[in-house]
Amino acid sequence: MTAKKSKYRHAVINKKKYYFYSIRWLDITGDAGHATPEEFDKFGCAVMVTQAYVYKKTNKFLWTFASYDEKEEVFSDRNVFPKGCIIKMEKIYIWREKQHSRLDLNVFWKDVEKKVNGTCYLDYITNIK
Repeated sequence: MTAKKSKYRHAVINKKKYYFYSIRWLDITGDAGHATPEEFDKFGCAVMVTQAYVYKKTNKFLWTFASYDEKEEVFSDRNVFPKGCIIKMEKIYIWREKQHSRLDLNVFWKDVEKKVNGTCYLDYITNIK
């Protein structure tokens, strides 16, 4: 019997699978200048997006990496996130080009942009003349 293929993007390193995620998280925003109470009330955290492989996770922390060595078990572009600052994690699907037309690809990316940023930049870009 053959093993079922994963529908999610992943990397296999030293016989272990690491899945690829889009991670939305809150980052500290700082300002050393003067501000009125009205300006201060509008001050908020930055919503960041990181796309990376998940190395491991616990109840308190998430470890990620974006680069790795093909020959050795070596990881680069690493981060550790406190779980409390993570808004959302989405596992990324493998895109199989044979199964989809060009039109489906445009719909797919529009959907990704809406999910990740809340705004679809493809609409804006394609309407520029």
